Amino acid sequence: KAETLAEQAKAQQDVEKAKAELAKLQEKQLYLDSIWRYLGRDDPSSPQRATAGRSSMKIDLSQYPEEDEMREAVVVDSNNAKLGTAYFINQAYSSYEQFVPENVSFDAPYFSNNDFVFIPTDVTKSSTIQNKMTATYSGLALDRNYHNDEDRSGWVTKAKFSLTADFAQNTVEGAITERENKAPDIKLEQGAIASSVTNQNINMPYMGFSGNATLTRKNGSVRTGEYIGFFAGPDAEEVVGSVNNLGGQTSFGGKRQ
Repeated sequence: KAETLAEQAKAQQDVEKAKAELAKLQEKQLYLDSIWRYLGRDDPSSPQRATAGRSSMKIDLSQYPEEDEMREAVVVDSNNAKLGTAYFINQAYSSYEQFVPENVSFDAPYFSNNDFVFIPTDVTKSSTIQNKMTATYSGLALDRNYHNDEDRSGWVTKAKFSLTADFAQNTVEGAITERENKAPDIKLEQGAIASSVTNQNINMPYMGFSGNATLTRKNGSVRTGEYIGFFAGPDAEEVVGSVNNLGGQTSFGGKRQ
């Protein structure tokens, strides 16, 4: 019994440590671009690439509570001029967001923008992963809509997100449905769980997953993009990630059921 109490105390310490680490990430790493930039518009060797980095402004998500609903916060510069609006959801071990800037540039060679921050799961300490269990996650997705999106009901709209992770087979699959912008459902085709995942050409050495994402247009044609995500929390309690190359921008997060 004493060992059980000690184990419970240690587990609680791990939880509190993870939440404290997340607060630091939310405060220090979620820098937001004041100008939206697009990949591949110009030659990568262009001098613009050196100047098209993130702005010095940031939003501290740690000041907002954990909840399952989308919140929004205006981001301003040192002169109190509006840079844009951040739409986000805070989970216990991760946060995901979409940022709508005031200014848009179509001429810069790339954009820099974080869709999420998270506390990665330590594979060696997660009983869910070590016992090769199957976990189901559910939550929300945030769609960043553009001027040419049909039937959009706002710059950032919500959708339902679900994902099943099979740690015995190291596979995931899921879906993004009931999108408020009336866009087609996104199917997260069966993908692979791996010890590291590449996100926007950067290798991130954390337990995560990736695969193809598809949607069927009104004319019946199928568009294919990709999704990436990561497990968050001491025991893979959450997932967080994004969908790319399906038009617009979509980030998602969910909690284990």
